[in-house]
Amino acid sequence: ALTLGVVNRIKSGDRNYLRTEHHPTVEYLVKNNIDYKSYDYVYEREVDFEKVYKFIVRDLIEKSREYKSINYLVPGNPMVAEKTVELLLKAEDKDLEIEVLTGLSFIEPIIELVGTDPVHGLKIVDGIEFKIKDIDINLDCIITQVYNNKVASDIKLVLSQVYGDEYQIYLINNAGIIGEEEIHKIPIYELDRNHRIGNLTSIYIPKVDKINKKIY
Repeated sequence: ALTLGVVNRIKSGDRNYLRTEHHPTVEYLVKNNIDYKSYDYVYEREVDFEKVYKFIVRDLIEKSREYKSINYLVPGNPMVAEKTVELLLKAEDKDLEIEVLTGLSFIEPIIELVGTDPVHGLKIVDGIEFKIKDIDINLDCIITQVYNNKVASDIKLVLSQVYGDEYQIYLINNAGIIGEEEIHKIPIYELDRNHRIGNLTSIYIPKVDKINKKIY
């Protein structure tokens, strides 16, 4: 789902930096002998995701000063659930010029898998920073960045306080990747028992039925 504009930038001759190479689209770079460097080593070095994001942003700014123009590539749409892009856009470096090229986010494939229409209300939250204040039982909700079972377990504890252990949710892996998509409708208490949770895992929580609310 790479856009033509992104393909042109990748092939522009500028250095390509990836937040992570753990994504199927990277196969395109490999097959076309396009050189790149990823920031996966920072994830392996740091436990705190906030420190990872801040390091990446600082390093990208330094690289842009050194090479004048660089490409920073992230999975999906850079304006959807991408903390590093958010931090870059807020950077106070007056010499920093940023051009954002859009892409297909994970939201559209998730909506198709679940079979719902977001026009009735959809909230998107970051799983790394997920707190009870982020919950609105009157809206459908997508929780992103569910990187591993530890994150899933933390989310489960928060959700169970509001929805209870038996409330049915969707665990979705690899949304938008043909042949690898998985959708599991499960009760909340099973959330951290799936061993395939990884970089491309999200959670979809349907809003509570207004006629039959049992949430306290």
